[in-house]
Amino acid sequence: MAYDLLGNDGPIVGDDIMGEMLEGDDIMGDDIMGDGRGRNRMMAARAAGIPTRRPALINRLPGVSPPAIGRLPLGFGSLSCSAGTNPSGGSLTARPQVPWRGAKLIIGIVGTNAGNYGVAMRPSIGNRPVLAGAGTIDARAFPSDGINNDLISESASVGIDVTFDFVITPNITGGDTVIIQPTWIGDATV
Repeated sequence: MAYDLLGNDGPIVGDDIMGEMLEGDDIMGDDIMGDGRGRNRMMAARAAGIPTRRPALINRLPGVSPPAIGRLPLGFGSLSCSAGTNPSGGSLTARPQVPWRGAKLIIGIVGTNAGNYGVAMRPSIGNRPVLAGAGTIDARAFPSDGINNDLISESASVGIDVTFDFVITPNITGGDTVIIQPTWIGDATV
């Protein structure tokens, strides 16, 4: 059986490729290349009706590179809070333009007497919260010089809002300010 590099020859599965060339019970397709369990997994997938087609070895569109995964930041701008505007916090939203999954979160918090105020936050993707519980967490847990600022999330499709809700306690008074600027670095299709 010849193998079409463009993938136009129908369903290609491990034991179909090698099984027609090498007859025998012990030497079949995925067993040659894998750990001996490949044939069983392939047969179970077929029995369950799961497609077993392998992707083409060569891209079908000449001159067009296949999608790659890159590490890209998602910026949210900044939220300025003072006694006159947003004294108890607010929200920041970003809308990725490529499929994206958050991995490392950095939150900068600066301002006049900003250390006198607690800043809690709750991230969400679309209408789903990212945290394991319904509460908020301390935004200062994700400093720019932190060693392990991982907050791995589910993927956000193109055009799905990624939102941070911030709550400042107590309400800002006098001439104090709190300026919050989050950046979430994640894997994206580039």
